[in-house]
Amino acid sequence: MRVSSQSRRAAERVRIAGVALAVWLSIAASCQAAEYSVVDLGSVQFNAWMDINNQRQVLVNGSFAGAFIYQDGLTTTLSLPRDSFLMERFFDIGPAGDVSGGIDNSEPDGLGIYSTAAVFHADGGVSDLDTFDGISASAFGNNSSGQAVGGNDPFAYSVAQAVGGDLNVTSHAFLHDGTVFHDLGTLGGLYSLAYAINEAGQIVGLSTPAGPAEFVGSSTWASRAFLYANGTMQDLNSLAGDSTWTLESALAINDQGLIVGYGTTGGARRGFLYDDGTVVDMGVLSGFNNSMARDVNASGDVVGMMYSDSLKYFSMTTNGDELAFLHRDGTTYDLNSMIDPSSGWVLEAAHGINDQGQIVGYGLFNDGETQTRRAFLLTPVPEPSGIALGGLGLLGLLGWAIRPARFARR
Repeated sequence: MRVSSQSRRAAERVRIAGVALAVWLSIAASCQAAEYSVVDLGSVQFNAWMDINNQRQVLVNGSFAGAFIYQDGLTTTLSLPRDSFLMERFFDIGPAGDVSGGIDNSEPDGLGIYSTAAVFHADGGVSDLDTFDGISASAFGNNSSGQAVGGNDPFAYSVAQAVGGDLNVTSHAFLHDGTVFHDLGTLGGLYSLAYAINEAGQIVGLSTPAGPAEFVGSSTWASRAFLYANGTMQDLNSLAGDSTWTLESALAINDQGLIVGYGTTGGARRGFLYDDGTVVDMGVLSGFNNSMARDVNASGDVVGMMYSDSLKYFSMTTNGDELAFLHRDGTTYDLNSMIDPSSGWVLEAAHGINDQGQIVGYGLFNDGETQTRRAFLLTPVPEPSGIALGGLGLLGLLGWAIRPARFARR
């Protein structure tokens, strides 16, 4: 029996569609096995900070190892405008690519506790904002309106207390509007620090309440998370009205007003998500006692870390007792369960997440010979839009293959 050329063409089209289906199913299976790809951003040392914005710009501050911005495979080193005694510090990359931080300078006592807040602009310029309170200052966040927030970080404040032998040292959070500083005050105590500002100008951080002065980090040290808006600092605990929580510090706020940080509930330190008066516990996974929420994106996805050492705040431990987590749609996930298990990575802490779902942080990487602590960038793979478009394209291809086969039988 002769096979018509039309039938042969139809059979070839069906074959092509079958190959396309096999390829698409393979991609879909790989998506289920690993939800994120991992990019190695290099080694980091003590007290490393990472952040990411919606332009896919990643800030990596390895402290003594230096700092740089990574974007789509390209790395730009951050440089100082002048000599510094210890190091430059970079904490946040804003929506326009400006980086918030500080510049350490030598002091006569040689302790190097004096620093000036600074914003390192995307165009290469630097705004040295000075000290604000006369002790020291760092900028911890900025927005696209040129506003920067910060204060005297807890370590520098505690050193200032110790050097002066005075518990009553005053250090307040600030807002710099691009021209001058504005004192944000406190919740009644001597100390406050602003960590983040959103596009609406809402500011979050921590403050000590009214009461006896205390050394930072002492067993009796007390802080409260605050929200500063419309010229007023408010205790987040009062806004929440949840007596089961003591919200100690707010670390990030998104443009929808969602706030994340850490506090104490049930005698344990927990990361939290604050949403219009409601506090959501990030919880802990098996083997960990404490958690801290570090960032939140426009979808309400929260990233952070879990750890065992109750005294740990921001600096990384040396015994590998950390775990990076993602909280999404009411469930907290171990980020290690969402990457290729053969990648060699143990993800320890997630510091930032953008609206595309990319996540940055640090972890341990084993290349088969050595294990080092390194910064990472996680990217969803493939992106949901890619899967959907692939599926639609496949349906079109199947229709193209099947219709000629039907006509050939007429």
